[in-house]
Amino acid sequence: MSRNKIIIIVGSTALLVIAIVALLTEYREVPVHQWKEKYNYNDEQPQGLYIFKELANRYFKDIPTTLNGYPEDSINVNSLYIQFVPDYLDSLEVDTLLKVASEGNDVLIIADYFNDRIADTVPYFFDNIFQKDSILTFNFNDPEIASDSPYVYQFLDQDFIPKDSSTFYLMEGFGYEEEQQYVRVSTPDDLVLMASFPFGKGRLFYHIKKDLFYNYSYRQPQMFEYTQKIFSHFDPQHVYLLNPITIYSSGNPGKKNPLEFIMSQPALKAAYYLLILGTLLYVIFGGKRKQKIIPVTAKNKNTSLEYIETVSQLFYQQGQHEKLVAHMKNIFHHKMFKKFYVVPDDPNYVKVLAKKSKISATELQYIMDRFKNLDDDFSFRGDQLVSLNRRLESIYKEIETK
Repeated sequence: MSRNKIIIIVGSTALLVIAIVALLTEYREVPVHQWKEKYNYNDEQPQGLYIFKELANRYFKDIPTTLNGYPEDSINVNSLYIQFVPDYLDSLEVDTLLKVASEGNDVLIIADYFNDRIADTVPYFFDNIFQKDSILTFNFNDPEIASDSPYVYQFLDQDFIPKDSSTFYLMEGFGYEEEQQYVRVSTPDDLVLMASFPFGKGRLFYHIKKDLFYNYSYRQPQMFEYTQKIFSHFDPQHVYLLNPITIYSSGNPGKKNPLEFIMSQPALKAAYYLLILGTLLYVIFGGKRKQKIIPVTAKNKNTSLEYIETVSQLFYQQGQHEKLVAHMKNIFHHKMFKKFYVVPDDPNYVKVLAKKSKISATELQYIMDRFKNLDDDFSFRGDQLVSLNRRLESIYKEIETK
């Protein structure tokens, strides 16, 4: 078969496979949930802040809103600054937010626990208390906005299934009556979710459990109402949704792994799929062996020694010592010729062989005398045969090392 025909057959087969796969495959958009805290107001993933941003825009629809700003860029008055805290606030960041509040603004900080540096600035100290539960029950302390029945928030896992338990922090006061004026949202056992404190010409609001405002939290409809009632505490002339990523995050929550980056770029994504398809086609068509497997042949086995051993045993058992000596003689002359190229017809055979092999001439002469006895029809006894065999084996071992 010609090369062109092979190429046509392979190409046609590949197109046929692709067509069959396309017909049998259902293409539809499947949402891919990435459970990462990115603190991005435009992120629609479960832990993004897109819904929170949209609710803020709708509630403050007639009020100018600045997205991803920084508190030190422009400090107005009578404005609302909302700051999500990914990890922690250092002294400089605390001072910046407090300065914004002191100028006559409202600052809403949403974090996972109450910051110690903030605690040092308020009249009454609130401590963090560790909690573990499957739900969180809470309500507003102000009777005018409090719900008729408490909010019951169900913690969800990454499959949006209720968790058996979740760990988190709440704020705890010391029971002073004066503290109650600062508490805005609390649980039935008087643990605090949100508190507010006057600071300078403005106010500082601090809310615990920031994942109550993530996108996936709004799968529970009550959170829409709760967020709107949080916004009802403010009457600003300008709203700032402050950038929580680059200022306060010690890590890089937006960092992507290489595959995520490839899949986010259309050109790289197409090249990635073509690479997979090409590899698959090579495995199917180009991965075949081009010729049959060559069987491994067994090495030729030298059975001469086994044959000699067998014959020797027969001659010895039958008492035919002379025939055995004849075999010994032939083997000896063969080995000496193969090793030292000395023929037995040489008149100076013993002398030449002793010089080349470095074997004692006396020992060689003894061997030659025994072989001469064979020619003279000498009858060998068993002990003589054993002695001759030992001497020959000794000579063979000696020449193997040379």
